[in-house]
Amino acid sequence: MKDYVISRTKLNLTVSNPDIEISGKILRYDTAPLSIQSDEKAALNRLTISILVSVINNKDEEQSFEVNLSQFSDYDALEDLANVETALIEDINNKLSQDIINKLTSNW
Repeated sequence: MKDYVISRTKLNLTVSNPDIEISGKILRYDTAPLSIQSDEKAALNRLTISILVSVINNKDEEQSFEVNLSQFSDYDALEDLANVETALIEDINNKLSQDIINKLTSNW
């Protein structure tokens, strides 16, 4: 997420006296079947990751916030999750990072 935010915004990473502090934790990480077919087998599975993001704005405390965000990525049910998990996580991380940027910049 750090690389995504730095490469797509004018924000700079700093260790001391930051204007904005961003932290988060994973709340949910699970898979579920989708597109159940007539033989009661799933054609697709969905990996979902939900996170809690906390943003502390040290310049304007009123713009600090916490938000729950969730994104998913679907994969063929015939695929083993271990074989596609890295690509799915990268896709989901990009989506979540974009959601965070959108939330961060909504008041700019």
